[in-house]
Amino acid sequence: MDREITIDDEEFMSVAISIFDGLKSFFGGKLQNIVLVVEDQPSEEQLQSLNIKNNQQLLGLYQGCPYSNRGVRYNLVAPDKIVLFKNNIEQRAKSKEEIPDIIEKVLIHEIGHYLGLGEQKLRLLEKKNKVRF
Repeated sequence: MDREITIDDEEFMSVAISIFDGLKSFFGGKLQNIVLVVEDQPSEEQLQSLNIKNNQQLLGLYQGCPYSNRGVRYNLVAPDKIVLFKNNIEQRAKSKEEIPDIIEKVLIHEIGHYLGLGEQKLRLLEKKNKVRF
């Protein structure tokens, strides 16, 4: 019998914010006009837009205008979002202690999208660096 790994919503958000803030510092001024959101699971609309059948596959999602596509006219727009899907991250974890590592990997992946990298390029980089979710 598999044991379900869960953490309190506040603790999850606190861990995610701490990791996100650290990554924002690492990337310097490049992470602008972006917010972090935590949702329990992806919506049907999100899954359909990505052509994903199994909702458990999606751990995070970047929504917005990639930094590489922003020009001088990019201003006065709503913030981009990185969404973490808490239930799916918990289901992927083998232990409670693994959750921060998964959050960090997902955030780095979604920041890659924010920076303008496509899914194929990110998967190749993850494979080269032996990063796997």
